[in-house]
Amino acid sequence: MKILNNKILESTLLLPLMGLIILLTYYTYVGYQEYSNFKNSKEQLVYLDELNNLLTDIDEERGLSALYMGDNDDLDSSEKLKIQQSVVDEAIDSLKRKSDSSESKYLFKNLEELDELRSKVKLLDIEFDDFFFGKYTKKFS
Repeated sequence: MKILNNKILESTLLLPLMGLIILLTYYTYVGYQEYSNFKNSKEQLVYLDELNNLLTDIDEERGLSALYMGDNDDLDSSEKLKIQQSVVDEAIDSLKRKSDSSESKYLFKNLEELDELRSKVKLLDIEFDDFFFGKYTKKFS
């Protein structure tokens, strides 16, 4: 009598094997989902770090702009402001390249007004309170 031809023995061996395959498939799927979530979280952390650096640079530009407006004869503050503006522009370009446009649509819309604000500061064509507390603080902080 052949033992392996017995239908009861075959189903007794086949059911645990199928259960093991289903269990392994489930844990593989769950593991992949966790990996995918971790990868997305890591990308979000990199984006938030870039955004934090940009906002810090914009805040420094705001301070240098206030210094320039207070003492516009000082060439040193003018040079520092120009250097900081180029740093901010580079940070904006870097963030635009690395981010999804839907994530930052509102921020990039506000950043388009930065050049207009810079030209008003350069020409001293804006009141300090409106500049410091209104434009920079409401739009970029």
